[in-house]
Amino acid sequence: MKYLYLFPLFDERKCAHRFSYCLKKAFKKNGLTLRRCDYQGTGEANGNFSDVTLKSLQEDINSWVVEENISLIGLRFGADLALLHCAKNNKKIKNLILLQPIVNGSEYIDYLYRKQHLKNLMTGKPKAAFHNKNYQNIEGYKTNLNLINQINKLNLLKISGNCSAKNICIFQISNYKRINPSINALAHSLKIIKCNMKIQQVKLPAFWERIPVIDYGELTKKILEACSD
Repeated sequence: MKYLYLFPLFDERKCAHRFSYCLKKAFKKNGLTLRRCDYQGTGEANGNFSDVTLKSLQEDINSWVVEENISLIGLRFGADLALLHCAKNNKKIKNLILLQPIVNGSEYIDYLYRKQHLKNLMTGKPKAAFHNKNYQNIEGYKTNLNLINQINKLNLLKISGNCSAKNICIFQISNYKRINPSINALAHSLKIIKCNMKIQQVKLPAFWERIPVIDYGELTKKILEACSD
């Protein structure tokens, strides 16, 4: 079985870098190889991020998923991309691990805009300095308006019924015991496809929002267990 990890986008990728490193080490310790995949214009991949769209992101994933019985692990928007891939009825995915997925894309875009607005205020740079006809600045990334509009329209509840994964595990990662209503709604919609679906809770801060010094041991252990189903 092959194991693929899909990064989140924008600053969430940077903040979650330590987690992705710890996850890869945990797999290696168990004699497994986890491939962490860079999208076009990110990490060590070629190209420009300004050209990225949902189509190009899916093309990247399609190029990596070349074997049967794959475990696909995604964090935040990486989880959305993983579910989108499975919604294309790709029978190669056995285990789908969704770590704090973004259920509603429009809420995510609003969140990114609020963060960028605060940064603009703190740096004294006007909004016009980061905007033109085709692109906007999102946390330092020259971002195609097509990608922004595509994310804005994305709703995982609308595509979940087409998912083809055999085993699906949604992780809620927070300091709250109560399951987030959007996570619950996604889990309920995924039950329609009659897969082996479960929700895991791990008490940790939102490490994709900042770079905390925390122990990821419990989280990586549960991800490994989910991949062995």
